[in-house]
Amino acid sequence: MNKVELMFKDKGIPRVGTTVYKKQVAIEFINECNKHKIDILGIDALLITGNTTQPSMENSIDFSVTSKSYDNWDAAIKFLNERSNIYYFEIVCETNIIIEFVKFAPNSCN
Repeated sequence: MNKVELMFKDKGIPRVGTTVYKKQVAIEFINECNKHKIDILGIDALLITGNTTQPSMENSIDFSVTSKSYDNWDAAIKFLNERSNIYYFEIVCETNIIIEFVKFAPNSCN
């Protein structure tokens, strides 16, 4: 998780293994990503009723397949503003995960 995802973890609801947000919170999330220069890779819209979660492909967008998959915060906010308030949104953004491999010499951990 990146720092923005951690900041907004409690502002959404857990669904399908991720956190989803109402439109206004999603816009705040994207603005915070802009402040920290965290790229938005996509937005997935979900219709949530009772115990069901229905994805809405026509209300989702994938910025990672465009020629400009970075610096697209304004486009993401414009996209959200054009969507209905009935949806929840998952914001897919870069996570800044760094994996470090360390090689130890034999018997060095004893």
